[in-house]
Amino acid sequence: FAAQLEELEAKLLVAEQAAAEANAKAESLAKRAANADEKAVTAQKITAKSVTNTPPPTDATSTSPPALSKMKRTELIAECETRGLPSDGVVAELRARLREARKAESSSSTSSKTTTARKAPQGFYRTINRNKYDNQALLLADAMMAADGKISRAGAEKIYENVFDG
Repeated sequence: FAAQLEELEAKLLVAEQAAAEANAKAESLAKRAANADEKAVTAQKITAKSVTNTPPPTDATSTSPPALSKMKRTELIAECETRGLPSDGVVAELRARLREARKAESSSSTSSKTTTARKAPQGFYRTINRNKYDNQALLLADAMMAADGKISRAGAEKIYENVFDG
């Protein structure tokens, strides 16, 4: 009977050790699961912050247009259609049309900038083609042309009076 009792006590001791090891493993697994949950929550917070911290989309008109060489055929066709250009042909033809249109736009915008940046001439006379003209009369005429595109009879009389009164 004593041998059986010792044998049962040994089995009980082994079972207690196995239970202790199982509890330790369960605790370590629970800690790992908690750490994984915390990492997942922080990752979600980071992605949520990165999504909310993204800058608002910029307006397409405020940015420079994309390079024509990087655009695909469908994008080139869409750009041609928005500009009112023919959208048929191969990619090289579409790019050439768009290049010409962009060049024309940039040249017209620079020429309009130069005309608005021009200062009003100073002095009593303005020389045009080796002829001297009254500067004040020309300024009045330019202002009337800018406003209406033509000089009316009343405008001409005003210029005449200004020339002979001054």
